[in-house]
Amino acid sequence: MLKYLIIASVFLFNPLVSNIDILPDLVAYLLIIKAFSKASYVYTCTEELVSSARKMAIVSAVKLFSIVMVSSFDPTMSLLLSFCFGIVEVIFGIPFFVKLFGAISYIVPYENKAVHSISSKIRRFTIAAFVARLVLAVLPDLTALSLNSAFTLDTDYTFLRFKPLFIGFSVIVALSFSIIWLVKIIRFFIKAISKEVTDKIENDFSEKTEKNKSLFLAKDGIRVAIIIAVSSLFIFDFTWEYINVDIFQDFMLTLVASLAFLYLIIRKVYKIDKLYVALLGVLALHIGLDVLEMVSSQSYFEKYNMESMLKVSEAEDMYFVLCVSAILSSIALVASVVLILLVMKSNARHNILKHRGIFSEVDIEYYLKEFEKRSNKKIALTASFAGLSALVYSLTVILRPYADWMTLVDLVCQILFIIIFISSLLYIYDEVYKRILTFS
Repeated sequence: MLKYLIIASVFLFNPLVSNIDILPDLVAYLLIIKAFSKASYVYTCTEELVSSARKMAIVSAVKLFSIVMVSSFDPTMSLLLSFCFGIVEVIFGIPFFVKLFGAISYIVPYENKAVHSISSKIRRFTIAAFVARLVLAVLPDLTALSLNSAFTLDTDYTFLRFKPLFIGFSVIVALSFSIIWLVKIIRFFIKAISKEVTDKIENDFSEKTEKNKSLFLAKDGIRVAIIIAVSSLFIFDFTWEYINVDIFQDFMLTLVASLAFLYLIIRKVYKIDKLYVALLGVLALHIGLDVLEMVSSQSYFEKYNMESMLKVSEAEDMYFVLCVSAILSSIALVASVVLILLVMKSNARHNILKHRGIFSEVDIEYYLKEFEKRSNKKIALTASFAGLSALVYSLTVILRPYADWMTLVDLVCQILFIIIFISSLLYIYDEVYKRILTFS
């Protein structure tokens, strides 16, 4: 536990340059999740800490992804991203550090007065250093505001030319804060996370979970539901203007779901069945169709533009291939969504039977019948919206040369589909896994 926290501190200490983080914070948050994983099964405060660390990990992952998506040579975009991510990280980061020190204070014995006496001081200094690090990262990007000056169009006469100087200043100041913080936090962790503390966590963990294996099952089911829900965002069409290719390929949802179910198989809380095999088959088909659509789109836009389809016969033939691949890919997405929900329902049904005492001590068949009825309605509704979204997307591709406004309709349908899909996952989450976790 101690080694994870020390390594995480090293990844959190380095200065930022705009959104560029040499030692990604994502690694630090994942290490903190690992450090408190066992404690999260035992203490409520550490469970809340792990949940907060997951939120920070998601923010850090998106931030890391944004570096690849957006050119760092665009000063205005760099300012927008660094400012927005700075605000988001402050909003989620301050509660995270409060929970981190709160959890440590809870698990450290009261007799260890040395730790409890400095805990609040270290917490305040950590939050101050964290906020200062983010502010100093944004500072050099503020020079981009001078580009909007009306009195000049020449960037040589704007504050942008001082940006390297501001970067050097912010890095030096942030590094000074970070080194002091790193020394203090490592000393604090060494004093706080003693062998006595880790032994107590191990003993409490073993005692609580020895006769209560359902805790692991519920946690695993909840993780999978959340991961699949988040991966549904890959449904959004995000086309990079330079290559005219959808960056968020739809098959990523199917791939992530397949890997999530594989995790359950490895954990021995789900067995391979026909539905999972069918999902893998659809995944292979879906990848092939998405690749075909991507290649068709890139090939077309390398030679032609939208207007060419109305004037050049060869362009019309190439665009027809793109339309066919888009339609087939949409059908594969609908099949994937239905299979994902069927696998979730099948596994949930198995867990209801396995832990029938939690759900109904009298008539488990009635409970199962109600669960089947409601989950089937959810799946049917989700399939309908998936089909609608697939139809609208196909029409958007077909009618793109004639009706640009279809892109907006497509976006609305995607949002509706994602909301309905997540609501179906939440139904299984609430009715099965959250119930098992609550009453275990």
